[in-house]
Amino acid sequence: MPANLTPVYYEAEKRFRAAKTVPEKITALEEMLAVMPKHKGTDHLKGDLRRRIAKLSQSTGRKGATQRSSMVVDKEGVAQLAVIGHDSRQGIVGHHCTRLMNSHLEILQGEV
Repeated sequence: MPANLTPVYYEAEKRFRAAKTVPEKITALEEMLAVMPKHKGTDHLKGDLRRRIAKLSQSTGRKGATQRSSMVVDKEGVAQLAVIGHDSRQGIVGHHCTRLMNSHLEILQGEV
């Protein structure tokens, strides 16, 4: 099936072929991927562009997603957890909470 690529795509492809450095090539490939029409005729082309981007990114050592220290919660101190739900779910919820907190869970009965 024809891809029906736009002139903007072909300009980005020319920049990719003319690029000398890896970051320039990655930028051109990302632009090609962004301007490419999205339909079933471009599925293989899309996969090829993503494969090229991944290969070039891996060669530069550039990481995709990083874990920020601001999003990490240190496991220390005492925690209190309240789970509200039906009685039939206590066993499952208690099991998961016990695994997460690595301690015994006390289940209190109450009326709503």
